[in-house]
This record gives sequence, C-alpha cells and structure tokens, in this order.
Amino acid sequence: MKQNFTDKAYETPAGQVYKVKIGGLETTDDVVKRIRVNGFECVGRVITQENFPLEHRSTKEIEIEVIDPGRPFTEDEGLLFLKNAGLKRPTHEHAIRFTEQCGVKTNGKYVVFLHKQNNGHVLYLNHKSEIFNAINPENGFGNECVLAGVRR
Repeated sequence: MKQNFTDKAYETPAGQVYKVKIGGLETTDDVVKRIRVNGFECVGRVITQENFPLEHRSTKEIEIEVIDPGRPFTEDEGLLFLKNAGLKRPTHEHAIRFTEQCGVKTNGKYVVFLHKQNNGHVLYLNHKSEIFNAINPENGFGNECVLAGVRR
C-alpha cells in the first residue's frame, strides 16, 4: 500500500524546492524498505547500509532544489551548474531521504544526486519508472536528467 504524501514542494524561479528531514537513528536498509512500500518497485541492490551508510545523528530539516540544466552534462559540468545556482553538493543521505520523503512528487525526469562517489557510483531516482538506483557518472547524463542540490 502506497503512503499518501503531503505536498512538500513549492515553486521558485529556479525550479522545485523540497523540504527534507535528514538524520535520525535509521539505517539505509530501514529507509529502503519504506521506499519500496511507498511506490518504488525497482530499488538497486547496491543501496544498502554497507555501501551508502546513514550515520546516527539528530534530525534537521533542509531544502533540496532540483534544477534542469536543459542539456546533457558531465559530472564536472553538473557540479558547476549547482555552484552557479548557489547550491551545495548533496550527500548520499540527501538522495536517500529525498527519495523516501519526496520521490513520488518528482516530475518523471531522472533526478541525479552528484554526491561524492561511493564505489564509483552516484544515486538517482525516476518516479515515473519507479526506479531508485546507482549509476557510474563517467559517461555523463542526458537531456532526461535534472540535478538535485542543497540550499545553503
């Protein structure tokens, strides 16, 4: 049974902004179970506490903004797009928590989180295809990809 989410997004000139709570005592494995229940049937087997660990810490609310470069981009170009938009580079925790809390609200494009690579991979999601997985960024990203960054 899919969980009903409140509308956590609001419009800004640069794109969509989502309020996300990070931190807590849960492991990645705990959150992935909930992501599956909430509508993502395809969650990559590599997305585990061992590969993408969540640390136990107090919770806080942050804002994640999704921007559309409007063209294909490399990892380096994507990081420059984030910097020019005034956004910080996300972490894998941002990707995991965003997917858990807001993933069903995304627009059908692939939302890429250019966090520091874990085993040569970064996380992405696509709600339309119900996918949350890891990808090697070395071949770049196509027109169907947008970027997630953390508001300062």
